[in-house]
Amino acid sequence: AEATAAAAAARDGEPELGERANTARVAALEMKAKKDEALVEFSNLAQATLGWVAGCAWTDVVCDLVPTLYAKPTLHVALQNLAVTLALTAGCVLWLCLVGGGDGAISKDRAQSERAFISGAMAFFV
Repeated sequence: AEATAAAAAARDGEPELGERANTARVAALEMKAKKDEALVEFSNLAQATLGWVAGCAWTDVVCDLVPTLYAKPTLHVALQNLAVTLALTAGCVLWLCLVGGGDGAISKDRAQSERAFISGAMAFFV
């Protein structure tokens, strides 16, 4: 009787029960993979946003520490600002040389993730 029902289902173009179960499992796995992919992208977006916020905070701190960045432009102020800019850029390059640039892969190591976050914030600032 089962063979007759399976043959009738195959003739009618309907998949057998086992095929439908496999199709449902594959669909569930694909949905989970898409969900995981979306969560990773959301995490990347949140990290980029927080990096931007940290960059803005760095900007505010440096502008408070170096008042010539807000001063009326003169040759003296421009030279001071150039010196500050070069010093900050050299500091950021030194930081990147010391901690390593990494390969851009997602890391589960918290320290490496924090270094990448700080580097991103410095890149925004500089």
